[in-house]
Amino acid sequence: MFMREYCWWPGLGLDIEKIIASCDICQATRNFTNSSSLTPWKKTENNFERVHVDFFYIKSVTYLLIIDSRSRWLDVHIMQGTTALHVITKLCKTFAFIGVPAQLVSDNGPPFSSVEFVNFLIANGCEAVKTPPYHPQSNGTAERMVQTIKKCLVRLENENPKLCREIILQNFLFTYRNSPNVTGMSPNEILFKQRPRTRFDLMKPNNIISKKSCKKGVKTIITFKEGEKVWCKELSRGKGWVKGVILKQLSTVRYIVSVEGVDKYYHVSSLRPYVDYMVDSQPDIKSVPESKTRTPENEPPVQTQTNDSSIVNFETGIMDESSSDVSFDDNLNCRDEVVESEEVNDERVGPTVETSPASSSHQLRRSSRVRKPPDRLDL
Repeated sequence: MFMREYCWWPGLGLDIEKIIASCDICQATRNFTNSSSLTPWKKTENNFERVHVDFFYIKSVTYLLIIDSRSRWLDVHIMQGTTALHVITKLCKTFAFIGVPAQLVSDNGPPFSSVEFVNFLIANGCEAVKTPPYHPQSNGTAERMVQTIKKCLVRLENENPKLCREIILQNFLFTYRNSPNVTGMSPNEILFKQRPRTRFDLMKPNNIISKKSCKKGVKTIITFKEGEKVWCKELSRGKGWVKGVILKQLSTVRYIVSVEGVDKYYHVSSLRPYVDYMVDSQPDIKSVPESKTRTPENEPPVQTQTNDSSIVNFETGIMDESSSDVSFDDNLNCRDEVVESEEVNDERVGPTVETSPASSSHQLRRSSRVRKPPDRLDL
C-alpha cells in the first residue's frame, strides 16, 4: 500500500512478494506457519496393532501413558524414574495383559532412543516409529489424551485429597475404560467383546448373576437342610470324621456346620449324610403252602363231538377222526372225575382259594357249521 501511494505498474504486488521471498534476512526472521495439512495415521484393523506412548507430569510426578490407536484402551503407570529400564518394566506389565503390539509410536526422548530400549522392541518383534523432533502433532493420539488425563486427575485429587495417587489413577482408568467413546462403545467392550460389571449394574439385580443351565453329565451335588445331622471331615488332622449339625446353607456347596459346639465353615465335598438307623419290630412271616387252583392251562382239553362222530380239540382246533367211538357223555364224566379228584387233593394240602365262576365253568358250545359232503371226482 505504501508503494502504491507513489507509483504503480502492472504486477506491482507480485513483484514485491518475490523480492521479500528472495531476502535471506526476511526469511530467517519469519514466523512459523503450517505450510502443509496434517496427514492422518493409517487405520488399524486389529486391537493393539499400533500403540502410542508418551510422558507427562503432574505436580512433580512422572506418568507413562500407553494408548491403543483402534480401541482407545488406556493404561497409565506412575514412574519412579525415566530410564530405559523403568520404561521397559512398565511396558512388560501392559504387554503381559494385552500382548505385544506391531508398532510403538514415541518421540525421540532419551529412554525411547536408547540402545537397550531398541533391542527390547527388536527382540519382541515390535517396530519402533519415531515422530519428528518438536512436532507433537505426529503423536497427536497420545498428546490429546495427556490433556484429558491431566484435567481429570487434578480434579480427583482436589476432590479427594486424602486418597493416594495410585487409587485416584485406578479410579480414573476404571471409569474411562467403561465409558463409550466416539465409536459408540467403551474401550473394554471393544477389547473384551463384553461389557464389564460396574456399580451401575446394581440398579438391575437380575443381571448381576447370570443363571447358567446345567450341562449334561455333571455329577449331582448333595444338598443338606438346616438342622440336619452330617458327618464332617477332621480338617485339622486330615483324616477321620466327626458328627455335626447344619446351621446355615450359604450356597449350593458351602455350609456353616456346628461341630462340638464350634461353628465351622465347610465345603460340601467334606460332608456326608448321617444315617440314623432305627430297628423296627417286624411281624413273623409264616410259610403258607401254595394252594392249587384250577386254571385253563392245567385242565384237560375239552372235546366235542360233531354230527359225523369226529372229535374236535378246543385247544388245537383239529378234528380227530380216530377217536370217533368216544361219546360226548363219556367225556363229560371223565371231566367231572378229574375235577373231583383235584378238589380232594386240595383239601389235603391246605386251604383253597375261591375262584370266579368264569374261570371254573366253561360253557360248551356245539359247532353250528353245516358240514357238506365232499365233491369227489368220479372218473
